[in-house]
Amino acid sequence: MQIDFLGRAAALCLALGACGDPSAAHDAGRIRVLDSGSPTPPVVVCEGTADGCSALTPAECAGVPGCQRRGRCEGFTHCGHPDRASCERVRGCRWEMDLYCGGSAASCTGYASGRECESVGCAWVETDECQGAPPPCASLGASDCDRVPGCRRVGSSPDAGQSDGGGGGDGGTATDGGTGLAVAAMFGRAHHYCVLLNDGRLVCWGSNQHAKLGTGTPSMFEPPTVIDALDGVEEVAIGVSHTCARVGPDVWCWGSNANAQLFRGHAGGDSPTPERVEGVTATGVYAGYNTTCITEENVALCVGSQRGLSGRYISPETITTPTAWYDLDDVQAMSLGGADACALTTTGRVRCTLLSRESEAPFRVPEWEGAEQIVVGWEFACARKDGVVSCYGDNESGQLGDGTTTERYAVAPAEVPIPGTVVDVSAGFAFACAATSDGEVWCWGENRETQLATPDYPFRSTPAQIPELSGARDVECGTSHCCAWTGGLDVWCWGENDRGQTGISPVSGSSFAPPRPIPFDL
Repeated sequence: MQIDFLGRAAALCLALGACGDPSAAHDAGRIRVLDSGSPTPPVVVCEGTADGCSALTPAECAGVPGCQRRGRCEGFTHCGHPDRASCERVRGCRWEMDLYCGGSAASCTGYASGRECESVGCAWVETDECQGAPPPCASLGASDCDRVPGCRRVGSSPDAGQSDGGGGGDGGTATDGGTGLAVAAMFGRAHHYCVLLNDGRLVCWGSNQHAKLGTGTPSMFEPPTVIDALDGVEEVAIGVSHTCARVGPDVWCWGSNANAQLFRGHAGGDSPTPERVEGVTATGVYAGYNTTCITEENVALCVGSQRGLSGRYISPETITTPTAWYDLDDVQAMSLGGADACALTTTGRVRCTLLSRESEAPFRVPEWEGAEQIVVGWEFACARKDGVVSCYGDNESGQLGDGTTTERYAVAPAEVPIPGTVVDVSAGFAFACAATSDGEVWCWGENRETQLATPDYPFRSTPAQIPELSGARDVECGTSHCCAWTGGLDVWCWGENDRGQTGISPVSGSSFAPPRPIPFDL
């Protein structure tokens, strides 16, 4: 399976009494309105000019955002790689006669990053030299402000230095620069994110491939950028290469239309800015890998990849005309993943498709009836019910969180042992994270890109806490990275950053752990 382009699962609010409540939590398909607190707490502003990283000791370097230790690639590697892509990554190797990897052993020197070095069979050795540049002081939370040389906290807060649910790291306060701005809702998927602010603006960042950020620019990456073309957005649905938003009963979509996911009636042609979907009166909008659905009078009308809607490889591969999902007329809400989908019906039942199960029709999951939230990953899904998370499906990387790598298809979902009461859960490609009522974040599953916020193991089959985060209220995961909102404008991200999905300029092969703050400059 190719992890790089298969998206983060769309999360789904399934609380029968809460989906219409403006303070309820639901995301991706239906807006996730987050309680920012009222009024906004006093702000500690970070000011100054951040010093470079070169003067830092190795111990200091690890704790300063934007800084990392230099390294060198050592040893020798060979040309016996089994496929063309891995063969041609090695200097001196070549793919011969379209059959095998030829050439002689090559020196490992010259590879610039640890990931690149280790991908060709070499050893990466860190040095004591610190490199990089911290982000501007004004973008830092209170905790990081204290760690970055040249930055200082200005102003005061009654709770300064304490964890009040409004910061990351050691519990800093909201970094709104004194503007009163705060995140009202957060949405994420494969390699890009969007947030709704409390002033009504939509802000997106990360990969802009296929123009999926809606900025109208041809760049491949954008830092947090206001999407001026839309006003009054109520909910956002993010696919891998496209984005949609609902404004009242109207739906607007942009980005890739390779699978007809923009409701144009045909496949092909990117849209660099939001375009209105004609002829719909929507109550909800949902996006999968390369699929889109809207709900209209309890019917889910869908376009895009059949695989993403049915959990099966069937013909035709692409649906170009809005089609009712399995002809159901009692759909209240949906959650779409890479090749799977779940729906809540008006009778409170949960029905899902999973690729590996090859079901002819959506099967019922009785254990999830009454759940507050369902999220769908790649060949697995999780639900939050009464503060407890349970998962179902593939488990090759421990993404079910039950302490095993045994898949679960014909048996009941496995309960994930997370201490405390879970208030939010999100599924990535083959991992998941959850936030508790105590503000803690716990993650489990695949970890090749430090998406569990630590480089200590390749995967983990039980939840591990991210100690650097406190006060988390919402968590949203992409393919191999994740972000948490801790109040105000404090959004902290970790994991893979090859396409700028953590809000920082993309670096080939780069991954971040522990979490770093998104540098909002609005």
